[in-house]
Amino acid sequence: MDGPRVPVGGARGGAGLMDRIASLVLPRISDLGAPGTLLAPVVIVSLLSLLALAGLEPVLGAAAGQGEAVASVMRSSVRLLALLAPVFTMIRGGALSCVAWAVLVLIGAAPRFRCVASAVLYGEAVLALQGLWISLVLQVRAAGGTLSRHQLHVASGLDGLGVPSSPAVAALVQGLSVFHLVWLLLLCLAFAHAATTTRLRGAVAALAVWSLVVGLTVLRAALG
Repeated sequence: MDGPRVPVGGARGGAGLMDRIASLVLPRISDLGAPGTLLAPVVIVSLLSLLALAGLEPVLGAAAGQGEAVASVMRSSVRLLALLAPVFTMIRGGALSCVAWAVLVLIGAAPRFRCVASAVLYGEAVLALQGLWISLVLQVRAAGGTLSRHQLHVASGLDGLGVPSSPAVAALVQGLSVFHLVWLLLLCLAFAHAATTTRLRGAVAALAVWSLVVGLTVLRAALG
C-alpha cells in the first residue's frame, strides 16, 4: 500500500516559502529594495545580537579580577544592547542611507533610496557577525578558566598585528577588520546597482559611509 501523498500544491508552497526565506537571508544584489529586504536584515541583526548575548553572558563571569558586581553591570549592558539592536539598526541604517544617497546624488548618480537603504541594512547584518565571532572566540578562551583583561580583546583585523598606541588608533584599526572590508565591498557593489552607475561611484559612496562610521568611532575614542 502506498504511503500518504503530499499534495503537490503544498510541496510547491513549502519549497516556495523556503526559497523566499533564503532570498531574504542572502539576497542577490539585484533583489535589494524588493519587498521584505528592509525588514529582513533588521531581524537578522536582532537574531545575531541575541546569539552573541547568549554566548557572552557566561563568559563575562569568567573575567578575572572584574568582581561579581562589575560582571553584573556588564551583563546588564550587553543585554540592553542586544534587546535594543533593532532600534539602533534602524536609526543608524536610516542615517547612513541618507548619507550614501546624498553622496551618490552629489557625484552625479540617480540612486533609488529604497535600494540604498536595503544595502545599508544588510551591511549592518554583516557587521553584526563580528559580535558573534567575538562571542565564539571568548567562549573558547573561557573554557580554560578565567579570562584576563588582555584576553577580553578579540582581534578581527589589523588590530591583531600589535597593541595600538592609543585608543584612537585602536578604534581606527578595528574599523579595518575582515568584517568591515566585506561590508565595504557589499556597499560598493550594492550602491552601484542602486544608482545604476559605475562601481567607482559606488565605491566613493561606500568609502564615505565607512569614513563617517569609523571617523566618529575614532573621535569618540580620542575624546573619551
